[in-house]
Amino acid sequence: MPDGPLTSVKDLVERAETRVAQQYERIDAYTEYETAIFGRRDPSNKPRIIGSFSDGRPSMRIAAGVSEGWDQRETINLLPSTIDTFVSMRGQMPTTTVVAEGSEQQQLDQQTKRTRALREQHDHSKLGRQMKTLAFNAIALGEWCVTLEPRVKADFEKDKDERRPFGVYISSVSPRNAFPGFRFGTPGDALDDLFCVWHLSVEAIKAAYAIDVQEDSDVIHYFSRTEKQIIVNGERISGVYHDLGFCPAVWGVNKETDGRTAQSDIRNAISIHEQMQIVMNIYLDSLMWSTWPIVHIKNRQYVTDVQIGPGAVIETVDPGGVDMVSPAGTPQNALTMLGALTDAFHQVTGISPIQTNGVIDRSNVSARSVDRQQGPMEQRIVLENSLFGDTFEEMNEKILLMLSNVDGLKDEQMPMFGQEKGKTYSDTFTGSDIGGWIRNTVKWDATLGSSKHERLVMGLQLHKDSNGLYPLSRVMADIDRKSVV
Repeated sequence: MPDGPLTSVKDLVERAETRVAQQYERIDAYTEYETAIFGRRDPSNKPRIIGSFSDGRPSMRIAAGVSEGWDQRETINLLPSTIDTFVSMRGQMPTTTVVAEGSEQQQLDQQTKRTRALREQHDHSKLGRQMKTLAFNAIALGEWCVTLEPRVKADFEKDKDERRPFGVYISSVSPRNAFPGFRFGTPGDALDDLFCVWHLSVEAIKAAYAIDVQEDSDVIHYFSRTEKQIIVNGERISGVYHDLGFCPAVWGVNKETDGRTAQSDIRNAISIHEQMQIVMNIYLDSLMWSTWPIVHIKNRQYVTDVQIGPGAVIETVDPGGVDMVSPAGTPQNALTMLGALTDAFHQVTGISPIQTNGVIDRSNVSARSVDRQQGPMEQRIVLENSLFGDTFEEMNEKILLMLSNVDGLKDEQMPMFGQEKGKTYSDTFTGSDIGGWIRNTVKWDATLGSSKHERLVMGLQLHKDSNGLYPLSRVMADIDRKSVV
């Protein structure tokens, strides 16, 4: 690694504290989203139901003064299932391909090697599993973050972990713990530096860094264009001056806006979600009122042996009396309102009702009908995945440059293993094979609409009708083929 000055620990700690304070609104938004999804409640503050009927039946109302801090999450919550639906579609690994420098066979062979080398970094980082976490962070919180760290021979000599080959490792970081800084005026306001901040227990620090501390402490990982430092409890335990020229981390957003943060897919659905919970309680209350009649006893002192239930005999003496009052509850009104709120929830989140209901309330249930009803949802996912893909390409560019330039990688033999076209390959490469080439493409398979087979048939028909003007290579690119061209 190049030699150079490291920023002082004091300056980094002060800057980290300032950065965290400046971005508190984003963290507060995350807390609001997570509360709506997972719920927060004090076990000692459970709701009490009032047995307000004469026969002891509960009225399904929460006692006054107890609802504070109670989120009623057991009543109804469509947010987790909605997020799971989106994560199942957006959390899939895309197809990554390094672009060839030309059409000569040597250049195509070089493209294959570079693509395999890049995919190896994804594989040994277990990116396929981390994709679910990244998708959840993007959908539920509005941002996602990864860091890129090289593993060289010195790292292997420390931990002796043979399961982790040399290369670049991608690690997802919760945006709640990540605090980015950007360079204004650069394309897309490029990431300038990143503070990752955690408060860890004594045991966690011992396991992660092999050092002893006396109490739970703050841990800071700092990434910039020139250095990477780890600070634990105000002490530097690791520092590297790399002078890469870019920050070895990636900050991704769920939506393009005017710079606003925390643009979650559920942001505008939380108020509807809360109203649905209220209406569901009203519906249950109305249902109880409409199920059992109310027993009205007049002049209780003149009524003996009060019994409630079928076949009960109650003796009265004038002026005492017992009347059965017809139920007054109308649950249908609340049920209608609940249906309207559910429709509004689907519209705000952009999810197709068939994804949550599993059925279509129409007579026409053909495949074309299903495809058209899910069309708006797919278009939204395509747009968000396009933004996801642009940031992924930036991540791949940084990985390729790190393989080319980091000491301990650019001349090191590194393994690559995988499968293509049904065949297994096992080979090695060095960072010099990458040669600083960074152009790559990232594509996702269709999530809801036409299948690969359908797109292949349409592409081949287009190739035939165009007399070859629509080449077969374009057909294969359109179906996002997972083997290298």
